[in-house]
Amino acid sequence: RWESLHDFLGLYEMALLTGDPKYRQAFTHIWYSILKGDRHNTGGFSSGERTTGNPYDTSSIETCSTVGWIDMSIAMLKLTGNSLVADEIELTTFNANIGGQSPSGSWWTYATPMEGIKEASAHTIHFQCRTGSPELNCCSVNGPRGMVLLSEWALLRSKEGVVLNYYGPSEFKTKTPGGQMLTLHQDTDYPVNGKIALRIGIPRSEKFELKLRIPAWSQKTNVELNGSPISEVKTGSYLSLTRDWKDGDTLSMDLDMS
Repeated sequence: RWESLHDFLGLYEMALLTGDPKYRQAFTHIWYSILKGDRHNTGGFSSGERTTGNPYDTSSIETCSTVGWIDMSIAMLKLTGNSLVADEIELTTFNANIGGQSPSGSWWTYATPMEGIKEASAHTIHFQCRTGSPELNCCSVNGPRGMVLLSEWALLRSKEGVVLNYYGPSEFKTKTPGGQMLTLHQDTDYPVNGKIALRIGIPRSEKFELKLRIPAWSQKTNVELNGSPISEVKTGSYLSLTRDWKDGDTLSMDLDMS
């Protein structure tokens, strides 16, 4: 059952609390097994609310289950620092999670199929309806949670600096290792296209590491710092840039969307 994902998160917490490698090994093993056997091509998780070992199973891909997968994957990202996990979270968020919302924004699905018709969760699981709140059910409240979880993985901090995982029009504010307020302004139409412009805002120059996620699907990624090309950009990893960052520094990225 998909609810076991919350139990698995207990393994993640135990790994942090005890430092015992067996908890980390168990958690990562389970995550990879779900990725291999139960993550659908939309990024959605579960078939009929459970694991089946078949990513092509056409049973219902429940919204609650998908949001649980995002939650577990965020823990996996923080535990391993593997950019491929962030790729997975992006896939699930942009497709299975947001894809479960109606164009009007007025309802969410119970099941977001790989193919077929999307129905409002209030129709599919109408047995959950209560007087005065006919559209309130498990999936209608978990769907928005998946979008709110963006704040848990979009920008992360490390001892050495910051890690940018999310691409899209945005502005982030966080603290540098030196305690300064850092602003990252992102100007882009991503995922409509792969051109991303980043601008650094910082009161005074400071040396720290900025890591940029280079998606595994972008076979050729071009990155420029203050107009100068950066070499050795490796797909499916983080591009690590450690330097004295100054207010107004710019980074441009061109992801391969082919």
